[in-house]
Amino acid sequence: MSEWTAPAGASPRPTAPTRLVGREDEVASLRAVFAGVLTGERRGVLVSGPPGVGKTALLEALRPLVTAHHGWFVTGQFDQYRHDEDTDGLRLAFRSLLRLMLVEPEEELTRIRQRIATVVGGNVRLAAAVLPELGQLMRVTPDTPDLDSPVVPARLRTAALDLARAVASPRRPIVMVLDDLQRAPAHRLEFVDALMHDESIA
Repeated sequence: MSEWTAPAGASPRPTAPTRLVGREDEVASLRAVFAGVLTGERRGVLVSGPPGVGKTALLEALRPLVTAHHGWFVTGQFDQYRHDEDTDGLRLAFRSLLRLMLVEPEEELTRIRQRIATVVGGNVRLAAAVLPELGQLMRVTPDTPDLDSPVVPARLRTAALDLARAVASPRRPIVMVLDDLQRAPAHRLEFVDALMHDESIA
């Protein structure tokens, strides 16, 4: 049996395609949803399917479009076995969003800080306790919350919603991908529902 040799300059291994194949209709649907976001709509999309079918790759196809419109594309994944802060998909997504903001030009950072200070107000320091990047962005020292206090979870929820109100806009749209949402605890699903139905979030 003769041995086959790859031509000079060719990769000896098959390479993955650089674009999605056979998903043109799904990508077009996502693009149509994003077009609505650019007009001020709040849209939610559920993408379902068995593991390995390409759901993440499909959603990642939106990233270049979002960044081309000066938006923020962030992700967070819920863990099947752990429900602590380090594996909270929503918290991870918000932290990713804040990290993107931290590399914005100073002029844009000033605008963002002013909006957050106005909208989030007195809850900034509390929120910074669970979102360290918010403390860096706002140049504040985080509070040390009493996690046993019954009012702290409600204040944190309000602060997170206010943060979304402060930074989301058709001018700077946010696409938040929450992977394995079916693994999220009930209070996180309630927060996602609030995000989607709060008319004050552009």
